[in-house]
Amino acid sequence: MKTQHANPPRFLTALWDRLGVFSSGLCLVDCLVLPVASTVLIGFQASAPWVLGFHTLVLPIIALAASFAFYHSFKAHRSYGVVIVGVLGIFFLFVGELWEENLRPNTIHYASLVGSLLLIAAHTRNLLLHSRHRACAHH
Repeated sequence: MKTQHANPPRFLTALWDRLGVFSSGLCLVDCLVLPVASTVLIGFQASAPWVLGFHTLVLPIIALAASFAFYHSFKAHRSYGVVIVGVLGIFFLFVGELWEENLRPNTIHYASLVGSLLLIAAHTRNLLLHSRHRACAHH
């Protein structure tokens, strides 16, 4: 006998994953592109007030989107890999936010880059699991 799991509406799970990919991508751009651009355009990152608080603003959005997306995905697919990679991604983002800025301002934040890439990978895997699940349900 196959156990049926309660699935949230498809548009809602896809929305959380897409929001997670988008917000993690913003963090990736902030951590990689802006420091490189500020090296070329000296002082840009330090002089732009919105850059200084960017992670403080986007980190809760990333964590919330990941939590909702991975919780619903785990209930539907029991994929421990997605949850583990997602938790590691959030952990690295918090490490980057708490320590990297204080150690080396205006440089590439490697922990945040790793965290963003892990979250994008987890959300992408989550979207693939959902689309595979939908394809199997139609047959």
